Amino acid sequence: MSMSSEELDLPSLSASGSIQSHISSSVSKKRLRAHFAQDLPNVVTNASPFNLPTLPPKRSRRLAIYLAFHDGLMTELRSIWSWQLTNNAYLRLTFLTYACFSLFFISASLYCFWFRPLSTPLTEDLGEPWHLSTSRRISRIASHHPMKSGLEPFVVFSEISGSLKGPTACLWANDSIDLGSLVHWAQYWRGPVSLVITTNLAPSASAYQNLLRHLNAIKTLPSLAYFSVHIFQTNTQASLSPNTFLNIGRLFAPTDTVMIVPAEISTVTPSAELYHSVSEHLSHHLQIPAVLTIAKEITFPAPSFSPIVLPRDYPVWCTDRFFLASSRSSDWDLCLWQIWLEQQGKIGQVNVSMSHALGATVVPPTIMKLRHRLTSRYRSEACDIAIKKQAIRDPPNSKIAKRKIQWVKTFCRQVRVHLPLSVTDEI
Repeated sequence: MSMSSEELDLPSLSASGSIQSHISSSVSKKRLRAHFAQDLPNVVTNASPFNLPTLPPKRSRRLAIYLAFHDGLMTELRSIWSWQLTNNAYLRLTFLTYACFSLFFISASLYCFWFRPLSTPLTEDLGEPWHLSTSRRISRIASHHPMKSGLEPFVVFSEISGSLKGPTACLWANDSIDLGSLVHWAQYWRGPVSLVITTNLAPSASAYQNLLRHLNAIKTLPSLAYFSVHIFQTNTQASLSPNTFLNIGRLFAPTDTVMIVPAEISTVTPSAELYHSVSEHLSHHLQIPAVLTIAKEITFPAPSFSPIVLPRDYPVWCTDRFFLASSRSSDWDLCLWQIWLEQQGKIGQVNVSMSHALGATVVPPTIMKLRHRLTSRYRSEACDIAIKKQAIRDPPNSKIAKRKIQWVKTFCRQVRVHLPLSVTDEI
């Protein structure tokens, strides 16, 4: 059956119209459309460009929580920052105060230690070696005695040039000293003198004041240009070792090296070449103790009352523990024995003579025997300590350590031979 063209065109047009409407509707879904605010009930009508449109309920709650957290966090950060700024101000103030105080303290210290000694008397520097008080200095050399007696260091003092490098002669005498013999002795010694005078006189006594006047008078002599006197007030009932006073003279010596003279000044006749010989020896052997003797070979025991030259800060100080029947000779022999043991026989020698007159000392045999017994016990203990120290210094199995330990044993046995037979048998 045939149809007319009109019938055919109607469906086609309707079909084309439906297709166009379909296409237009599909395109319109992809096209952005402008709407009025009243047409969108969920859009915020605020005019601010920073306001965001509301989101679905879940996302809106998350955003609200995030904004609340962000606002709280920023508030805390602002408070912390302001607290830090405040604290930084306090820290800056504290640091500035500390810096100013440190600068002031360092400047004062530099002034006291560098500039002030140049304008103050030299007596203060020499009177305080190692920056210690007198009582603490005395405790270093007299550990076995309380030293309750009075010590007056530098009652007489002469300024010493800083360029003086020679040794200081350390002497001691009692208050009955013959000052004429001191002046005669000083003619052969052009170096400093550190003299210790023991007395039981009170400082207010007229004899004490006369002694000071005489000492101040002789210090103006050219031979005593470098002269210092230290007075040690002793108790008449106290018995002290002569080594104590030699240690005091050495302790207050103004130079780095000393020459200890154990004999009485009135009994010593020094050589004219004494000072030159000692200074020449120290120019080559500064740290090694040296005994003044003209013997061909120096061995122990050394000649009686042999002076010794050594550094002022040498680690060995003459022992003062034997006050029973103390004498200059016996105590000095024990001091030389200490130095011999410390040096293991490596003692120097200054070839110069210093003759002296021996004084007779009568000691009861019982007291002498007791002193020998105590002395031998002390030497035995010192030898044991020396062996232990040597084992610590060097490896025990080394040849050097064995040789040194053997020397100590041989030296200690030889010393025991010189003791009385009745004493050595009991040790």
